[in-house]
Amino acid sequence: MSAMTAGTDKLNEIDADIRRAWQEYHEYLHDLTGQEYVDAEPEAWELLQDELHDIAHRRAILSGAVPESVPDR
Repeated sequence: MSAMTAGTDKLNEIDADIRRAWQEYHEYLHDLTGQEYVDAEPEAWELLQDELHDIAHRRAILSGAVPESVPDR
């Protein structure tokens, strides 16, 4: 496998992780209504944002924008 193919595969995995994170957010809130939704949404949003932040950090490492050894927070 070439380095370019491996990089493309990693980017495809990252894209899939983004879709999965949004799907989990949607599924977490899907059946909630009214106050249940109001109560649950901030936590669900925070979890989604944490996950997306981690994914963005992985993408930055892959692109070489951030060295792997730098803490993300």
